Amino acid sequence: MNELNKLLELQPENFAAVYDFYAGTKHHLPALSVLLENYPGRVFADHTEAPTLAVVWATGRWMYAAGDISAEINRLKLMGFLQTVVVPDCLQRQEKGFEIYTEDSDSWTELLTLEIAGLSVDRHMESVYEFNSERFVQLKNRRAAIPLEGELSVACEEFPVLALPEHNRSARDDRFVGLTTTGAVVKVRDKVVSICK
Repeated sequence: MNELNKLLELQPENFAAVYDFYAGTKHHLPALSVLLENYPGRVFADHTEAPTLAVVWATGRWMYAAGDISAEINRLKLMGFLQTVVVPDCLQRQEKGFEIYTEDSDSWTELLTLEIAGLSVDRHMESVYEFNSERFVQLKNRRAAIPLEGELSVACEEFPVLALPEHNRSARDDRFVGLTTTGAVVKVRDKVVSICK
């Protein structure tokens, strides 16, 4: 495929070029975490300085695609990216599909309703909830199970930021190996019923 007709992988110093695609909307917070280098991932765009199409791909997880998909050239760029980058990655990890978050538009829906190279496309619409950060910080500092009504408890625990096998990581992810972040585990008696991490 011609270099002008494909998505390029951006280096961190070029991430700012696609920032505006994701800024200002709560459902794009995960993509912003990659762009701000707070979570491991890869970033692709059709241009390093004035992109019209971008994909933020969190390591081992979801993709966020944004931009103008109504133009035929951009549809071709995205399909080429999915077939030459995403499909081989899924096959290596023995996955039967991949997750992608997009804008809610007819152009995106039409493009992503088919299978791509035999893989199912799991397109998402996302809900985002805000939590009371002051209360969360209090819980984080206490680090103990908080007894609630009956036999329900919430405990703060540390979870690895990156828990992937080494062969599924890029070299840029290395700085996340061994890092942990605080999450919460909800239990009924001793059975885990929910984890937020």
